Amino acid sequence: MDLNLAKGGSPVNLTVELRDVAAGVPGAQVLAAASVPASGVPLTAAHAFVAIPFPVPGSVTAGTQYAIVAYTAASGSDFYYWWDGGPPSPYAGGMEFVPVSSPPVAPWNPFPTLDFRLQDLRRSPC
Repeated sequence: MDLNLAKGGSPVNLTVELRDVAAGVPGAQVLAAASVPASGVPLTAAHAFVAIPFPVPGSVTAGTQYAIVAYTAASGSDFYYWWDGGPPSPYAGGMEFVPVSSPPVAPWNPFPTLDFRLQDLRRSPC
């Protein structure tokens, strides 16, 4: 999958996880994880779709909701930005959540009219 990302400053690597969904929010079960080097993410003004290379793909089932969770230890002027879309959310059943901690755990703050931009495994825009 590809995520529409940008960075500011000099952040450390970005962790991206495919997770289950529990009670309508990202769950704790990590199905796949990848580390994206900061050098592979463009600066904020030049945001672009960045390939997320899961070394071991997660097992997924058609019709099941999953969460894509991205986080880093970066702070202050060193950050990542995942471009979102909406309102309305560009994906049926999709919703943007922002955690209050990193690495992210519940509680999750929902933004029901927004969702983050991505491309699916077939490299077609979503």
